[in-house]
Amino acid sequence: MWVKEYLGGCINFLDYAYLSFELGCIKPDKIIFEKVLGDCGRRNNSNGDFIFIDDSERNIVAARECGVSSIHYRVGEDEEFGKQLRALGVR
Repeated sequence: MWVKEYLGGCINFLDYAYLSFELGCIKPDKIIFEKVLGDCGRRNNSNGDFIFIDDSERNIVAARECGVSSIHYRVGEDEEFGKQLRALGVR
């Protein structure tokens, strides 16, 4: 799928990747976030067990409304992206 090719090696460092097209949903449908939360056996993400990363502000807002730690990724701002990851405890 082109998305996995586009993400290249970035997706390889993830333990799990939930891609909306694989779930049959369209973001910002909250079903996507509920699926992830359900798989983790939790209903909130207060200690940052996972992070939602997206380039759309409305998707970030929807994720945060579901209690999911999120990063709004902006192309060309990799240094800022790295800072945000580290701030959430990703090494």
